Amino acid sequence: MDALREKRKNGKVSGRVVEDLPERIVKSRTALYPFPEQFIREGKSARFKFDKLVVNGDIYEYDYVSKIPVVITQECQTLLNGFSCYEQMRKSINKRGSVGVAVFIRDSISTCFNRIYEQFNDCVIFHTEQEFTGYKTDLILIFTYLSPERSVIYENENSDGVDILHRKLLLITSDFHSATILLAGDLNARTGDLKDFIPNDDLDYICGETSYPRYIFNTSRTTKDYT
Repeated sequence: MDALREKRKNGKVSGRVVEDLPERIVKSRTALYPFPEQFIREGKSARFKFDKLVVNGDIYEYDYVSKIPVVITQECQTLLNGFSCYEQMRKSINKRGSVGVAVFIRDSISTCFNRIYEQFNDCVIFHTEQEFTGYKTDLILIFTYLSPERSVIYENENSDGVDILHRKLLLITSDFHSATILLAGDLNARTGDLKDFIPNDDLDYICGETSYPRYIFNTSRTTKDYT
């Protein structure tokens, strides 16, 4: 590379060498391209790292909803070897009501997951394209926590956790109307005496190819929740 640069400088060779990057990284860099110059004008250092933009040590990724780079340094700190952690924490209210959601993604595939809606409390949301999943549509993964009824976090709210989640889903489906949505997490579901598990547990409920034994069970719930 040094020899090529020297020859180009002396006008002895034409053309140029560019990185052969995956399409998802090219797409992200294209969206981020207008912003490094803005940061440099502010006296900051800015450089690309894979599909991210590093500005004075802070890591930014492009949010396709808000159309601006969003800092992700705190969320992407590596807590497990080979995995990146994406988190959303809520401060406690009167020493109560603190909660957090954390999602770990293997580093080798983390660039396939674009985090969106970072302004939402109590959830971590990703958008991944159909080329990665093999589905017919893009996939929105929502990992969330719903506080139980009568939680202190609802003291200043006119709705409960289900209503709040419903409003989030309306916005997401409006922005990604053709995407498939996967919702997971701790929803503090109140099922009364209904089953809160899959009685016939087999591969029909598992995505992708995997070796998984089939289990059939039908255990009665033991609960004091009769709602």
